[in-house]
Amino acid sequence: MFNIPFNRQQLADYLCVERSALSGELSRAQRDSLLRFHKNHFELCRPAQKQVPKMP
Repeated sequence: MFNIPFNRQQLADYLCVERSALSGELSRAQRDSLLRFHKNHFELCRPAQKQVPKMP
């Protein structure tokens, strides 16, 4: 878990991206269970491992 010292606009400015693009990517990462966040508090998540079918 970690906190960043920026709000969304400040983080977008720091990364030189549009705020809407940053928010979209953060939402996608959260939907894909890569991270969880609330405001400036973030938690990286371990993605589920894909099951590989066994060869006969």
